Amino acid sequence: MARNAPASPKRMISKKTSSKKSQAAAPKSAHGAGTGSQRHDTGADTRYTGEVLLSGWRDEADKRELLHLVRHVGEQARSLNPEHRIDRIEDQGDVVKVLTSENQLAAAIGKRLDDARKGGTLEINWSDRDTPARVIWKGPAK
Repeated sequence: MARNAPASPKRMISKKTSSKKSQAAAPKSAHGAGTGSQRHDTGADTRYTGEVLLSGWRDEADKRELLHLVRHVGEQARSLNPEHRIDRIEDQGDVVKVLTSENQLAAAIGKRLDDARKGGTLEINWSDRDTPARVIWKGPAK
């Protein structure tokens, strides 16, 4: 290929967004524009499209085991595609919130938890808008 060939459109987009002027003008919700990914702006630096809410573990050891499974599913997804990852895990006491870069990853985490812990409840709420998919998993009643 010739040395002076124009860069691919993808490369050109990334060059444009790297200038300070275009970063200031671009709205935060434009993250992922051109890639087909619509991400929810949390107001922080991280944007996510999937949210998993966990509750109902028996004790702290059970909670650690569930979080280990969550991280394992996230690592498996990331090994297949680096863009599929767990962005953040927030331990809020009785509830743990897991934010993911892809809504399918959030659903996969919920399904793996449901398979691993019989008797719990799994609820997956898909959105038809630009809001994240919400997955709610509650462990079996104590």
